[in-house]
Amino acid sequence: MTGFTLTPLAGHAKPFQEQVRDLTGSYITITPEQYEALKAGQHDFFEIGDGTVVTLGTVDGNYALMPLSSEAADQIRHGVYCSPNTHH
Repeated sequence: MTGFTLTPLAGHAKPFQEQVRDLTGSYITITPEQYEALKAGQHDFFEIGDGTVVTLGTVDGNYALMPLSSEAADQIRHGVYCSPNTHH
């Protein structure tokens, strides 16, 4: 996680089967300690300094920041990102 800033964003991750459809790009590996620190903050989404919106997860046994598609990122930034089964 060295070299960039993470800004917490509002919103909640969708159930896994729905959320995975919005993931794109290369995952950024983070340490277990970084993962736990980010999870402790109660945020599901973060924006990296370059404007990429990411969520947290695991890939092949490693913790990672996972970039979201530009459409999902825009929805998160505008507060309209939710599961189709969720009413807001």
